[in-house]
Amino acid sequence: MAPLEKRWHPSARSRTANARIGDHLDTTARIYPEGPGTAVGGFKLLGAGAGHYGAGEEVTRVGILRELMAATALWVALGGVAVAGSGDPLIANLDRLVNKPTDTWFRFEAATDEPGKATRTMAFNVQNKGARRLVDFEAPGDMKGTRVLVLSRQQMYVYLPAYSKVRRVASHVTEQGFMGTTFSDEDMSTTRYGEIYSAEVLMEGEGSTTVSMHPRDGARTAYSKLEMVIDTALALPTEIRFFNRDGMHVKTETRSEYDCGGGVCTPGVMTMTDHRRGDARTTLRVLERRVNTGVPDSVFSVRNLERGR
Repeated sequence: MAPLEKRWHPSARSRTANARIGDHLDTTARIYPEGPGTAVGGFKLLGAGAGHYGAGEEVTRVGILRELMAATALWVALGGVAVAGSGDPLIANLDRLVNKPTDTWFRFEAATDEPGKATRTMAFNVQNKGARRLVDFEAPGDMKGTRVLVLSRQQMYVYLPAYSKVRRVASHVTEQGFMGTTFSDEDMSTTRYGEIYSAEVLMEGEGSTTVSMHPRDGARTAYSKLEMVIDTALALPTEIRFFNRDGMHVKTETRSEYDCGGGVCTPGVMTMTDHRRGDARTTLRVLERRVNTGVPDSVFSVRNLERGR
């Protein structure tokens, strides 16, 4: 549920005042219930100078309280629809939707474009069940028969047909590009963001909410922060920005062309741009999908991976 917003369209006098206090011209006040004992009667007003201040009027506690009372009246009139500044409920709902199906199967076409290099293409199938994933490569020829088993974000195995051997993927390798793409193993295997990150609402826009996400204590991740744009209607992400441990924006993922057949919404196109590699990008396009086929748990085992079935 999105935070309640009261939007003003200031007069010329108000615009002058807002400009003087360095605020935006289209001022937005957001009200978040913070619980008892917090500032200003259990609510926090975000956005300096929110509201109709006259030319030259100082932003004082009285002025803030005045705007708070007006916005609270609107909140009551609308039936008390308001949420906390935490974005955790949005992420919890997103995780629920992403993991709604018992199992899914996709056929993907992948194309990776990098400056100065020819486009690399791949074709592979992905079987998912919960956090478990089995990837089976069909093309190009030198990768045909290669299979990757993901049992968790930290437990992955690869079967190489040329050696007829299964190897466990070292944890530090999961931060690198998956099979030469701009998606890392971690990017591909994260299905529950709320277990890894806490979230805070950054911004409300037309039809979307942007949240800032930071690793929880003890969480293992290559990223110090994510910024996720969540489509209001879908309650699912359309863009994710990734920041490394130095706080640098290193990657951007977009998700589009959602297919919501059977009451399960999944993106039809996913593009990851790696800004460290000259904006190299990999685009995954879904060619076919199946939902809730009843795949047995035995599919997701090292023994099955060794058999190449």
